[in-house]
Amino acid sequence: MIIRWLMAGVFLAVGTFWDIREKKIPVAWMISGLLVACGCMIYECVSHTVAIRECLWACLPGALFLLVFVVFHEQMGSGDGLALLVLGGLLGAKRVWLIWLLSLGGVFLFGVMLLIRKKGNGKTKIAFLPFLLLGYLIVSGGVG
Repeated sequence: MIIRWLMAGVFLAVGTFWDIREKKIPVAWMISGLLVACGCMIYECVSHTVAIRECLWACLPGALFLLVFVVFHEQMGSGDGLALLVLGGLLGAKRVWLIWLLSLGGVFLFGVMLLIRKKGNGKTKIAFLPFLLLGYLIVSGGVG
């Protein structure tokens, strides 16, 4: 599991760099992360270490973000949902849900802070992967 945590951390750190710099994540990086995560999930399901239901729960936060992307196009990038799918595949349902909720809380507080300081408005684009990275660090014990 330590290797999966490290892979998730590297995936998020590199993705965060691109998300902040370009507001998008390279397709090759996302595909490689998805392939590794899918491989991990398939292995766990085949070896019966994790139930298929657990794998589906692990994918739900990413699937919800992708649904928001499809419905609202410009409000959220597809990379955020794909990154959550990768995290779900690597870390499992409980951890990805906790990371997701922490990230949503963090981006909400950041957005409120921007509005209060009049540095943004309702259309301001905020990179989400840094908040996923922060949630990951909190859950993994790397912060605090």
